[in-house]
Amino acid sequence: MRILHAFYFLLFFTINFYSLNSHAQCLCNGSFYNQEYNAPQGWLKIDNTGGTMSILGGTCNFRDPMGGDYNRIYTHIPALETISNSFTAECEFTAISGNAPGHHIMAFTQNSNDPISTNGSGYPFTNNDALMVELEAAISPPPSGTCCTDPDDPSSPWLFRVRYKKGTVLTTDPAGIPIPSLNTTYYIRLERINSGQGSLSIYSDLQFSQHVPGSPICFSMDNTIGPFRFLHQGVITYASHYRTLRAVVDNLHICSGTSCSSCQGRVSAAEETGKDIINVYPNPSSGKFSIFVRSINANSKADILIFNFCGQELRQYSSTANGNELITFDLDDQPAGLYFISVTTDQEKYISRLIIE
Repeated sequence: MRILHAFYFLLFFTINFYSLNSHAQCLCNGSFYNQEYNAPQGWLKIDNTGGTMSILGGTCNFRDPMGGDYNRIYTHIPALETISNSFTAECEFTAISGNAPGHHIMAFTQNSNDPISTNGSGYPFTNNDALMVELEAAISPPPSGTCCTDPDDPSSPWLFRVRYKKGTVLTTDPAGIPIPSLNTTYYIRLERINSGQGSLSIYSDLQFSQHVPGSPICFSMDNTIGPFRFLHQGVITYASHYRTLRAVVDNLHICSGTSCSSCQGRVSAAEETGKDIINVYPNPSSGKFSIFVRSINANSKADILIFNFCGQELRQYSSTANGNELITFDLDDQPAGLYFISVTTDQEKYISRLIIE
C-alpha cells in the first residue's frame, strides 16, 4: 500500500476550542426575514387531513397529524437565495404531546416541492436540494409511546436532528440532540457556516446562552447544496401515517452570516514544510486508516488527537514509543469530509489532514 504523505502545518497552528457559550449570546441581529406567524398570508398549504398545520394566534401549529400524506406549509423567501451558503435561522419550539414524531421544524429547499419525497410512502424522493431541522424518533418505525423516551425502550428518545439533501440523495446526520421534556420552550439555531459546514444548537433560554445536553452538533455536507428559496414546516411525508405531534413554532428569524456559530473559528492553520513526523494512509480513506508516527525523541510522549472541521474531538491516543509506531483508527461512524490529526510532543506540534470519502 502506497503511503501518501499528509500535509503539514506551521508550529504556530492553533486550535481554538471555544467554550460552548463563547458565541451563544450572539442573537440573530439584523435579520432580513422575520416570521411572527401573525397571519397566514404568504404561506401555501398542502394538507390532506383537514387542518394538520395552521397559523393562528401568532404561532405555527402542529396539530396531531395522522393518516395523511402531504401535511405541510411553505413560503417563498426570494432573498434567501443570495445568502444560501452562509446564514443563520432561529426559532422557538415547544412540543406539547404526541406519539413518535417525524416533522420538519425548519426545512430550507431549492424549489417548492416536498423537501424529501413525493408521496406518503417515502419514495420516490423529490429532486430538491434541502437543509432541514427535524424532530423525530431515534428508531423508525417507532413503537407507540409518549415523549420524550418510549417507556418500552429508554434508549430511543425524541431527537432534534439535521438532514440535508442533494437532488434525490438524502443524508441524515448521525448525531442527534434529545429533547429534554414536553411543554417547555426550546430555542433552535441552525447555521450554515459555509458551503460545506454547518451547526445545530438547541438552547434552554431566550438569551441563547445555555445549551441543552448534546448541543451543538457540527456537521459536514455537500458543498454544492442549494441555493435555497423556500421554507417548509410540517410533517415528513412518509412519517405522517403513524406519527403524531402537537407543537408550536414561533419567532422565526433568518439573518446573513454565522458570527454566532458554536462551531465557527475552531480550526486555523498554515502549511508546514520540512517535517516528516507522521504519515497517514490510506488518505483519502473510507474511514479506516493508519497513522505512522516517527522521529519522536527517546522517552518523549506523543498525544494524538483526531477532530473534525468544526473542532470536535473524535479520537485520542497517547504514544510512549520512541518512534516508528503504527496506530490504526476507525472513523466509519463519521460522515465524509475533511478531518485533522494532531500529534503533540513535549517540544512540538504537527498537524495532518485526512479526507474521508
